[in-house]
Amino acid sequence: MSPLEIVLFFIICLIVALAIIILLVINGLRVNRIHAHNVLNQYAKKGQIVFFGDSLTDFYPLQEFFDTPTIYNRGIASDTTQNLLNRIDNIIELEPCKVFLLIGTNDIGKGKTVEYVIEQIDKIVDILTGRCAGVKIYIISQYPMLRTRNFYSFFLCALRTNAKLVKLSLATKQYAVEHGYTYIDCASVLTDSKGRLKREYTLDGLHVSTSAYAQVSTVLQQYIKQ
Repeated sequence: MSPLEIVLFFIICLIVALAIIILLVINGLRVNRIHAHNVLNQYAKKGQIVFFGDSLTDFYPLQEFFDTPTIYNRGIASDTTQNLLNRIDNIIELEPCKVFLLIGTNDIGKGKTVEYVIEQIDKIVDILTGRCAGVKIYIISQYPMLRTRNFYSFFLCALRTNAKLVKLSLATKQYAVEHGYTYIDCASVLTDSKGRLKREYTLDGLHVSTSAYAQVSTVLQQYIKQ
């Protein structure tokens, strides 16, 4: 091997090792969050409101914005629709009266189709309505993103595009209407004139800021109080 080939090989190995470490850390955090949710369920009241989803739910300071009813946050960063199916028993244990569902962006980021995500959402909702008597389902639209926010935003957004997320939101809306569930458009309060996440509402291009959650909360308020 030439010196250049050796250097390139070393760089590739370093990148692969770093990617493996990151994946192990993310998985470890997921396991810890699942354990925490299982423990917290032992102290939770039955029949309350639950938010179910990925990091966009996980990082949402719900109790800071909604102080009337009891709300439980059961979001876990990096979750896909399959991850939600794998841990859905934790939600069922709470016997929720309402479930606010926001999921799918990580599926899109990993190259899954909109059709696949809708099929998975249907499985999630079917289990929830089948095992939680009288539960009301609220499906939240996908949030937009800003791929140009920072130098690393392009990589963080991965295979996601705003066009794909809009397509998923429209498909989700159609699914909700056809099955009698409530669809909530939160994207419109976060989107700029070009259909992207407003710069002031994100630091990394994918996740939203507390200011963005404040806007989302104004949309969700009426559904929380219904």
